[in-house]
Amino acid sequence: MSIEQQYKNRLSSIIKNQEEQTCVPFKPRRSFFKSVGIGQKRFWQLVRNEQVPNVSEWITLSAFFNIRVNARNFLYCFQCV
Repeated sequence: MSIEQQYKNRLSSIIKNQEEQTCVPFKPRRSFFKSVGIGQKRFWQLVRNEQVPNVSEWITLSAFFNIRVNARNFLYCFQCV
């Protein structure tokens, strides 16, 4: 079993929490993809846990969603399946 299969990222739950807090569905536009520097296809692969985000992607996404990143909660972003 590969590392990608062993770990599940938390991006989809971060998006759900954002939607619940703002009461607005998350519908990213081109400006979002440009600002985070992640392509549309790659982003939805990350959301569906088909790919594992790299460190720079987590840092960029955490800045967008206003999530503080440190060593402890960076590791929390990955949950053992």
